[in-house]
Amino acid sequence: MQDCGDEVVDDLCGDKKVHIFISFKFGGFWVDTKDQSRKRYTGGKQRTVKLEKGHLNIFKIKAEIARICLWLKGHQYNMHYHINGTSPKEYKVINYDADVSQLVNKSNENLRAEIVISLQEVDEDQSISQLMGVESIEQLIECSISQNDGASSLQKTSVTDIAIGTLFDDASSFKNALRSFAIKENFGVRIKASDKKRVIAACSYQGCQWRIRASLCEDTQSFQVRRVDGEHTCPGINRAGNRLATASWVANKIQEMVKRCPDIPPKEINSGLEKEFGLSFPYIKLWRAREQARDNIFGSVDDNYKWVPTLTAELLDRNPGSHITYTFNAIDNAFQRFYVSFKVCVDGFLFGCRPLVSLDACHLKSKYLGVLLSANTIDGNNGLFTVAFAVVETEPKHTWSCFLKNLEENVGTNLNPLSFISDMEKGLGEAIREIFPEVEHRVCIQHLWKNIKKKFRCKDGQKMQGLVWGAANAYTNIDMKEKLSELSILSPTLYSYLLSLPYKWSRSQFMIGICHAANTKNFAESFNSWITDARTKPVVDLIDLIRGKLMEQRAQRKMNSLTWQRELVPYVEEYIRDITTRKDHLVVRH
Repeated sequence: MQDCGDEVVDDLCGDKKVHIFISFKFGGFWVDTKDQSRKRYTGGKQRTVKLEKGHLNIFKIKAEIARICLWLKGHQYNMHYHINGTSPKEYKVINYDADVSQLVNKSNENLRAEIVISLQEVDEDQSISQLMGVESIEQLIECSISQNDGASSLQKTSVTDIAIGTLFDDASSFKNALRSFAIKENFGVRIKASDKKRVIAACSYQGCQWRIRASLCEDTQSFQVRRVDGEHTCPGINRAGNRLATASWVANKIQEMVKRCPDIPPKEINSGLEKEFGLSFPYIKLWRAREQARDNIFGSVDDNYKWVPTLTAELLDRNPGSHITYTFNAIDNAFQRFYVSFKVCVDGFLFGCRPLVSLDACHLKSKYLGVLLSANTIDGNNGLFTVAFAVVETEPKHTWSCFLKNLEENVGTNLNPLSFISDMEKGLGEAIREIFPEVEHRVCIQHLWKNIKKKFRCKDGQKMQGLVWGAANAYTNIDMKEKLSELSILSPTLYSYLLSLPYKWSRSQFMIGICHAANTKNFAESFNSWITDARTKPVVDLIDLIRGKLMEQRAQRKMNSLTWQRELVPYVEEYIRDITTRKDHLVVRH
């Protein structure tokens, strides 16, 4: 296919396709002329499209108008074409295909035409001079800033520009759209008059003559721009200090962004605003806007805490026998703790898991922060199994004591043997000795080694690490004492420190009957990673999200277990296969 000016020649059949260029005008208005029989169209914008002349009809013209002027959907409008060769310009209405044929014929060899689009008259007695065009619309701008108190709403006004004839749902929508338009075009706006029937605004720069007026339509609800006077002569304003771009305005502009990624960094938000509006904000303003956007989308964090009693009652009703409780400050009713342990989780632990429980705490990232305490174990197939969890204010001894007392009510004190493993949490060791005096308490060697590196210095640090880890992984007292003997020579203070620890840190010290030699709490870290997305939520959403994850996990494991064909679980089968096929051999000693 070859383009030859206004004609296109088809190489295959040699046919000529003649095109006509039609300029669609919109957004302006009709004004009177000295000749009372004529009207002159002024202002607005223009869009030129190329259409095939031989197949042009009224439906194709309306299709192009619908594509260009999306805002006309649902509105009645008129089309007038310019009679070619008339001066001053004369216009004729387009209603039928015959009118389109006349448009084409009058274009002669020029192959150009002009069509004016304007809203249809509301009153049949109105003259054409009272018709108003409507501005083109190409994208959505969310407008949800309250003029009164800055509170956000969820309304959207589809505008990228404001011109005579533009329609808005109400006065507030007009003000919000005007604010966004002013920010994008880099000028200030001052509301000069605002009531139930009209809104008049002007450029805030002294000496600039730009004005805009919108008034109430006949439906007594929507507003329409009636006048836009003057041109901007202002020098613009400092984009970083634009007072129109408040935190509330930013919050509503970034709602879709925050909805997709609630933890989006303020730096990324700033990049998006700078690209679209040329604005740059301080970090704290963006952070506050993101928090406000979260409240708009997910609800207020403060209100979330009001649902704690309702959530507790609902969980107990749907999970009979579960231990779910919360506490609050009796003086100011401030939330303190929320403990959750489902009966199915406790039963699963008592009848199907090893008696080794990992206790851990991870910090929350919602508005009021807090700490999530958890008790996790591993099931027969070596999978993560959550027994209980709780949201608390901090993690000193008294919060750990409350958590363990609740756990004691679930699992009882007669479970023997039982072992806890944890890092060196402040107050946790004392709480365990107080609530579970007969229970073994292991310490995670990874965290122990981190503390050792901070407290002790040695010339040969690599050898010291090898001896400490060798003693921790030793299965017999003989092997452990050999490593400690070498360590006493290398670092006597570290040797004394390890012997004084109230925790079990070497495998050779572990209680018989636990049936698991874990000396790290990796499964607790797996739990923290598993619920990462929940850590940013307020308490009710956090609890409900973890509940949903537990339900999905148990349902999936039940489905997987139905596919097992042998008596042993897959993890044990794999372990036996591994130790019986590897090259090194095990020697059984009596």
